[in-house]
Amino acid sequence: MREAGYAERIEDLEGATLAYVDWGKPNGEELYDAFVELFEDEFGIEELVWFQKPSPSSPIPGDLHDEILEIDPDGVILAIADCGSCNTSVVPDAISFEELNIPTVQVITDEFLDLNTQVSESQGYAHLPLIALDHPTRYLDDDEVRNIAERIMWTVHTSLTCEECLLLDLEVDAEAA
Repeated sequence: MREAGYAERIEDLEGATLAYVDWGKPNGEELYDAFVELFEDEFGIEELVWFQKPSPSSPIPGDLHDEILEIDPDGVILAIADCGSCNTSVVPDAISFEELNIPTVQVITDEFLDLNTQVSESQGYAHLPLIALDHPTRYLDDDEVRNIAERIMWTVHTSLTCEECLLLDLEVDAEAA
C-alpha cells in the first residue's frame, strides 16, 4: 500500500512528458542529453523537458516550480545532487512534487546517501525514490556518462512507474557492468 504523501506511479512512460531538473553540477546536462535519446527510443516518451535550478543548494524557487508545473509533467527526474547542501535541497524538491501527485526520482551520489536518507526520513518519507551513483561524477567523460544513463534508465523507469517499488531502496553502482 502506498504511504501518504507519495504520488501514484504512472502506468507507463510511453507518451509521457517528463521534467528533468538539473542541479547545475558537472555532467548533469550530459546525463539529460543521454536520457533524451534513450527514453525516446526505449520507452517512447513524448518529451523530456530540461530545467536548471539557479542554485544547487537551495530548493527550486517558486517561479521555476511553476514553470515545471506548466508543462504538466507525468514525472520528474532531479539530478545530480553530489554535495551535502544539494542533498538537503533535493529532498524537499522531491517531496513537493510527490505531494502534488507527480512521481519523482532523485539522482544523487553515494557519498551523501546517508544524509539524503536522514533528511527524507526526518520529513516522514522513508522511501523517497532515489538512485545513488558512485561519487564523484564530475570527472566522467561523455562516454562514461552515457554508460551510466544506459545502466540507470530502467531504475528511473521503475521509480516512476512501480507502486510496490516505493518500499524498495533502489541503488545503482555506477561502476557495475
